[in-house]
Amino acid sequence: MVNLISMLQDRYGVRPLTRVDYLNDTISGLLNRRVCRKFTEKDIDDDLLNLLLACAQSAPTKSNLQQYSIIVVRDKATRKEIADLIPSMPWIAEA
Repeated sequence: MVNLISMLQDRYGVRPLTRVDYLNDTISGLLNRRVCRKFTEKDIDDDLLNLLLACAQSAPTKSNLQQYSIIVVRDKATRKEIADLIPSMPWIAEA
């Protein structure tokens, strides 16, 4: 079993804890959670986009603050420029 310190180092690059006895299946699952993004070239019509944005805005958030920022960028060149500004998130160019 991977220990908590290794999991935190892999995820965040830091050693925030010295104790490892907090590790359990729940903590392990949360720290190992990853999202795989796959996008198509097909545009979404405005009605569906607005519905999906309403759903996203209705989702629960940390401390129930309902904070969100959504920017819709349909132009590929603009998406590429934005993605180039954030090299740690290369998937943005294809989003």
